[in-house]
Amino acid sequence: MCTGHAPFEAKNNELETYDKILSLDLQFPVTMSSEVVDFISRLLIKDPQARMSFAEMEEHPFMKKHENEAGRLISREIWEGWQNLRGN
Repeated sequence: MCTGHAPFEAKNNELETYDKILSLDLQFPVTMSSEVVDFISRLLIKDPQARMSFAEMEEHPFMKKHENEAGRLISREIWEGWQNLRGN
């Protein structure tokens, strides 16, 4: 996501990529920060009850580190859509 390819993308073939997705066999470059690895890993949890919530996303150190002067990392349109999904 941050490098131009998914953390489970296989080099050999499409079926191997599907297998990696289903088994959540994630591979992150060693140069990627631990904050972004944690953020992405917590978004890709299969169980929706265990997956990071919107509130947790907003408070995650990765998001806090990169928020803009308005307190957002993303554009107003996306932010408003996100708030609508949350019911705010």
